[in-house]
Amino acid sequence: MIYLIRQNSFSTQQLNQPAPIQPPLILKSIQAQLNQETMLEDFEVAPSNKAHLLKKIKSDHFPILVFEISLLNLSATQNFITECSEHSHAMFIGYSNDILISDKNFSYLQTSFHYLIQGDPELQIKHIIQKNRKKAPDARGTYLEGEIKDLDELYFPIWSNHELNQYQFIYPLAVNKNVYMGYLSTSRRYFCDTLHQTNSKKWKTRSINNIISEIKNLKKLGVNTIFFTDDNIVNSKEHFICLCEEIIKEKLDIHWIASAGVDGVDQKSLALMKQSGCVLLVFEVESGSTRMIDLLEKTPLRASQWISKTRSSFKICNQQKIASCAKFIIGSPTETVNEIEQSIILAQEIKPSMIKIDFFMPYPNSPYYKKQLRRLSSEILTRSHHYKNINFNLSNISGPEIYRLKKRFYKKVMFRPFYLLKHFTSNFFFYFLNPKIFQKFSKGIVKILIASNKKEMKSHSGELIALNN
Repeated sequence: MIYLIRQNSFSTQQLNQPAPIQPPLILKSIQAQLNQETMLEDFEVAPSNKAHLLKKIKSDHFPILVFEISLLNLSATQNFITECSEHSHAMFIGYSNDILISDKNFSYLQTSFHYLIQGDPELQIKHIIQKNRKKAPDARGTYLEGEIKDLDELYFPIWSNHELNQYQFIYPLAVNKNVYMGYLSTSRRYFCDTLHQTNSKKWKTRSINNIISEIKNLKKLGVNTIFFTDDNIVNSKEHFICLCEEIIKEKLDIHWIASAGVDGVDQKSLALMKQSGCVLLVFEVESGSTRMIDLLEKTPLRASQWISKTRSSFKICNQQKIASCAKFIIGSPTETVNEIEQSIILAQEIKPSMIKIDFFMPYPNSPYYKKQLRRLSSEILTRSHHYKNINFNLSNISGPEIYRLKKRFYKKVMFRPFYLLKHFTSNFFFYFLNPKIFQKFSKGIVKILIASNKKEMKSHSGELIALNN
């Protein structure tokens, strides 16, 4: 039996705000390519299945375990492998496309797996299993790179209704129907080290016809809303414009949501997106402070241009009646109370449909981590997440104060009487038709409102002092 496994990175009980869980699309793709008996276990949505799976693996004559690895599930994956290692015949295969995993962590992981793959894993894993049909290799630590030249060569994931129901979206959408969500990606992103490039990211897109075919497959299952899981759907703007035009031409009658860069949309593209079925765009605004925008290094634009583009993008979304989510970061290195207040003012000005406030996290391979935080231990980072309570504070704001400011941010933007009236008026029928989404979203909001602002954060003063000098 081939077991495809994604370990849970954290318990949803630990989160301080609503957080949707996306399906493991690459694991689903691997499952489709293998075309033989597999069992996919996603502990992000079903953590209680672990004991049952361990028992099944230990009774299997030759279990093959394939793990999806990310920075946030490193420890859980390592622990699970340790528990399975008493089975002398088991073969362990790991893969990662997570740009957040440092080279140090990847080298360390090699000792746990017979094969460790970076990049596109599907064809490499298929070849490994064909090569080792009856017995795992004696030695562990083989490192491989996978690159699929044409993503259209891959078979579409095969979904059951049960699987799709596990990953239902948790935010309101401006549609008066019961939402049945399907997930797909139009491209893949590769970190430069994966493909031996320097200081760059590589993106590879699927053909328009291939994407349209998968949308049609999902529609046959009853899917009426597509979540494009790309980090930035307009990274290849011309490609996505062509996709929108084809959706309109094919009369697919589908709603969709995606993440986009504020610097990648304009009046013409947003009008086309609306016509093709767009109901929600998620934008990473980051901050209302020009100094923080420069520090975070997430755009080639000047900070003033970025904020100006933010204002215009949200204005056009509101005109087109496309719902919008603005994501902000607080607690960035050396950030002040006044700079968080600038973000609150910008959020009030652009009038998003909803906001998300994340804590700053210096993940490995990010520009700030590379410059100044290499000595910050990966063990601390794997216990931290931008959705959770942070373990260290790099801002110029005290620990309790930064929690208070997060609550203030939400209250000043989302919990104003006018906003609440507009929100529930606009989404009444959606909530009525999608009670589970309303329940999950409401629980998340309650977490935000009752979160304690007195929780202690570990100071890591050495890092903070070094940054301020």
